[in-house]
Parts: sequence; structure tokens; C-alpha cells
Amino acid sequence: SISAVSALPSGIDTGKVGQVVQQEYATRVQSSSTSYADNGQTLAITPSATSSKILVMVETQIQIYGNGNNSNYGGRWKIVRTPAGGSAADAFVNPDTMLRILNGYTGNSYLMDRLNITHLDSPNTTSAVTYKVMQRATTTDIQITSQIGSGKSKLTLMEVLA
Repeated sequence: SISAVSALPSGIDTGKVGQVVQQEYATRVQSSSTSYADNGQTLAITPSATSSKILVMVETQIQIYGNGNNSNYGGRWKIVRTPAGGSAADAFVNPDTMLRILNGYTGNSYLMDRLNITHLDSPNTTSAVTYKVMQRATTTDIQITSQIGSGKSKLTLMEVLA
């Protein structure tokens, strides 16, 4: 039998949402570089307390194209955090390929998908913090396009109060 829980046990902090900001971005960004490059998604938020966390939610429309010279096509993405007056730092980096096509023949291959990343970040500041999404190809035989066609990508930042 399933029973409803009317209250959380004591000592569990549920957090509260302080603010939410969102960017929709529809400009096509294409790259074959194996170095990280901006994909156009960037947004700032100013936390109200140094103890606040920022929930970063990325939704990106992606196309990966492989030209047939390699049977393993893929891309990697990361989220970079830059506090006002400070230096850029990686907030989230996936150590492995996030979207991949394994192709058993030498013809061209395409993958169209929506990439979703959710990351809870601790910027430890009350200054404005800018988050941006960066992408890179796993080999030069690959072309990655964000915001393909008329699709919009979204970057959402949510302040979670301590």
C-alpha cells in the first residue's frame, strides 16, 4: 500500500527559490573545432546571499554531422561561470562525450537531439555571475551546430536560497 507523507522529517532543509532568469537563444552556431567555443547561450544572475546556490539548466537543440572519415562522432559541452570582476572557471565539465554517433560504415552521419544539462553550482558571491555554455567536437571530422533550424535553446538560472 502507498501512503501520503504530510510533512518532511525534521532537520531536512527544502530550500526556497529566490529568483529565476531565462534566456531563449535561436541563432545558429556551428563549429568543427576540437577546442571549446561559445555556443551563444549566456546569462547572468546576481545571488542575494553568498550561501545561495544556482541551479543551471541547459536545453540546447543540437545537430552533429560526421563526414564519414571517422566512425565515432561526438561532442562535449561545458558550463563556464564568470563572477563580475573575476576570472572564468569551469562550473561543469563532462569528462566524456555527451552525445555520440557510432557509425559502422564510412558514409555521412547525422544526429539531431536536445542536449540537457542540470548542474547545481555554488558561486559563493553576491556579485553578478555570468554562466555560458561552450561546445567542442571530439575530432575535426565532426561539425556541431547548436540552435539548428528554427529551434530555440534555453538557459535557465534559478537561485536556491540556503
